[in-house]
Amino acid sequence: MLIVGRLTAYVAIVGIVMTLLLASGAFDLSVGSIFALSAVMMAHLAALGLSVWILPFLSFAIGAGLGYVNGFLTTKIRLPAFIVTLGTLFLYRSLAMILSGGWPVLFPQPPEFRAAFGGDIFGLSTSILWLILIAFVFWFILTRTRYGNWSLATGGGEAAAIAAGVNTKMVKTINFMLIGALTSFNGLIQMSRMNSIAPTSGMGLEFESIGAAVIGGTSLFGGSATVLGTILGAFFVSMVRDGLTLMGVGAYYFEGFLGAIVIIAVIINTIIERRRK
Repeated sequence: MLIVGRLTAYVAIVGIVMTLLLASGAFDLSVGSIFALSAVMMAHLAALGLSVWILPFLSFAIGAGLGYVNGFLTTKIRLPAFIVTLGTLFLYRSLAMILSGGWPVLFPQPPEFRAAFGGDIFGLSTSILWLILIAFVFWFILTRTRYGNWSLATGGGEAAAIAAGVNTKMVKTINFMLIGALTSFNGLIQMSRMNSIAPTSGMGLEFESIGAAVIGGTSLFGGSATVLGTILGAFFVSMVRDGLTLMGVGAYYFEGFLGAIVIIAVIINTIIERRRK
């Protein structure tokens, strides 16, 4: 159960912010590469003597910067988010490989830091506690703030949102920065737990986080999102992965199963949206 909880946190932390980005009518395929690149950068900085207690703040800055690249190219240059984030998926992964030399990078950390970010408290992984905090913050943003309404309006009908005075370009750019920042922070949590980071870490995270959001009820077409649903979707994804592993089923079966479930979820969401309209 503890393994499922950690896997849920691993997917859900990114999935929650992906939910906000999907609500605004965009998505990010580069989150897995941001996860690896930012963690490799932080591991190298820690090895050079930088205080690890600065890294949580630095993780947000690095991730937000990488996310801004996606947001700038998507909103200012007006390139499709699919093309932009697919390109940065390969670019950021390549940079992670170059910086690490293709090998895992050790992460030197004191016991207190690992206890706060990668350890367990009374048998409960700290990553789950971070997930609870992040979930509450983004639930509040999405359902209780004007910015959450702006994100939903941007995804629900960008032309109408612009006519209502919403700066849709700013909203999408900020959401790209938010998902980059939280993905980078997630990388720090997982690196602290493992005491190292591999440049191949995070592969498939983009599809699992999008899958968790869609399975949880968030629309791929924007304008509709639910944080609680995404958490439940992430739990379902991690439970299936862990269950198949315990059954001795190969990883490729999990990917096929996840793909089929996402397609079914999108079909159901589409039918519901059509009936509402």
